[in-house]
Parts: sequence; structure tokens; C-alpha cells
Amino acid sequence: EGWKEYKLSMFFDNENIQTHQESERSTIIKKELVGALALGYEDLIPRLKKRLINTGSYGASEVILISDGSDWIEKIFQTLFPGGPMVLDWYHATEHIYGCAKEICKDNDVAEAWATFYKHLLYIGGIDYILDRLALKAAQAKNQTPIRNLYSYFKARQDRVRYDIFRDKGYPIGSGAIESANKYSVQIRLKQAGMRWRIKNANGVAELRNLYISGRWDQIWANAA
Repeated sequence: EGWKEYKLSMFFDNENIQTHQESERSTIIKKELVGALALGYEDLIPRLKKRLINTGSYGASEVILISDGSDWIEKIFQTLFPGGPMVLDWYHATEHIYGCAKEICKDNDVAEAWATFYKHLLYIGGIDYILDRLALKAAQAKNQTPIRNLYSYFKARQDRVRYDIFRDKGYPIGSGAIESANKYSVQIRLKQAGMRWRIKNANGVAELRNLYISGRWDQIWANAA
């Protein structure tokens, strides 16, 4: 039936984040993967809720979302955890800064310096100052569109980019873990050369793969027995 989208989610608790001091990178020791192929986000909600309840995560005192800011992801989260804090992935946020810099600066070195300056401001919690500067620059610039677009992007997400507060609370600010999970969970199993799948079969195999990665392989066969 042609290309279909696989929606994948990962959840974990902060006790399972192992930080490597020498590189400042983190490893998630234990995680749960839940996904669905060719289904709307509404169909993912009951799957997520069931797994959250089964693992005891649904009653957590605080649950946060880390995502690329897609509306459908935030709708799922708000359905399950109304009013919960949402974090915009750091890479996606800075990608928009670099995109604007490249459009308004002809020289690459100038663009790099411009982007680095705004990245620093964003990282230390200067979103309000950034918005003020962008509004002022948009009024003065010859090429206003990229600046206004960046202003609108951050204005709509200013509560999701307060990275100083998130870091003080110990929140992760990057969604790299779920980006890589798409590769080692879905792609490596379902997208081998020549593979073709019926949707039902693909969802079944993907679910087994997710359970295996989540450390539940022996448990599901014990339950089946």
C-alpha cells in the first residue's frame, strides 16, 4: 500500500539515566518502547496508557515530554498528562536558529557567529531576551521574513525552551534517544532489503521487537505459557 509512518515513543524514569562525566553524554539503562504503524495518534494513546499502567509509570509524581514539537505528539501527551511540562528538543530548536542565520548572513563565518550567540542565549534561559532582540531586528532588517519566522517559532514555544530551568530540574533536553531508537527498533528489523509487509504483520513484529528491547521478552512468553 506504499509508504506508511511508524510512530514510536519511549518512556523511562530519571533513575535509569546514566551520565558519563568525561563526555557529559547520557545513557538510558532501561526504557520502554511503544509504537504503531499506519495508525493515527489516537490509536497510540490506549497502547501507551496500557503500558504505562502495567509498568507503574502512569502514577509517577511528574511526567515530562521531550519531542520535536509536533502537534500530534503534544496532543497525545496532553491527553495522558494534562498540564505536564513539555521540552522542545535542543537540536530542533537550534536547527531553526542556524536556518535563520544562513538566510540573513551571506558570510558563513558571520552566520556561525550569529547562530552561536543565540544558541548561548537560549541555553542559559534567555528566551525572553531573544524574542525582544528578534522583534527589534525584524523591524530593522531588509530581509525580515526569516527573522519573523524564527520569532514566531520561539514565541509559540517559549515555555518549552526554558533550558536553564529544565537543566536545573534534571530534565533531559534532547530527543536523540528516540531518534536512534527508530533505527535499532524499527528500521533494522522491518526495512531490510526486499522486505514487504502487511500492516497487521508489521505491527506484530514491531511490537515483539519493542518488547525485546524493553527487556520484556522472557516475560511475554511466560505470560503466554
